[in-house]
Amino acid sequence: MFPASSNRKSAAIFQTMAPGLCNFGIKLLADDNPKEVNQESLNGFMAHMPAGSSFKTIKHYKQLMKAKQFEYFNYGKMVNLEKYGQDSPPLIPLENITDFPIAIFAGVEDKLAAIDDVRWLKDVLTSQNSVIFYEEYMIGHLTFLIPNNLKHFKDICSLL
Repeated sequence: MFPASSNRKSAAIFQTMAPGLCNFGIKLLADDNPKEVNQESLNGFMAHMPAGSSFKTIKHYKQLMKAKQFEYFNYGKMVNLEKYGQDSPPLIPLENITDFPIAIFAGVEDKLAAIDDVRWLKDVLTSQNSVIFYEEYMIGHLTFLIPNNLKHFKDICSLL
């Protein structure tokens, strides 16, 4: 199902030869400002794509976007009945997360984790005494992984 390793190398070569086109893709999918993404590191990142996510995770993400609620994975009516005891997936009980230290690093320009959703989650978890750190950065999703500016890494290290 995944591309052959030669195709992965091709993706990195394509990114090197046509960075503008790749940056357009990044802008559409993850970051408003691709210039915040470290372009040299992007070559290595592209050489290992797809990586870090399963098909089930992507399918669950799509489900959450469509349902507009934070719910468990939808296996379909029959399996849901077996797993959850109901024909649709139940909501994930965020109210059970209390007095648990959580740090939230949010990207205002993140196209995969909308800032309004992150702020909602922060409010829910703060009301349950669980947020020990919250910061919004003017970056997108991919910039958290391969940034030009390491400010958020410094914040992570200061928490440790």
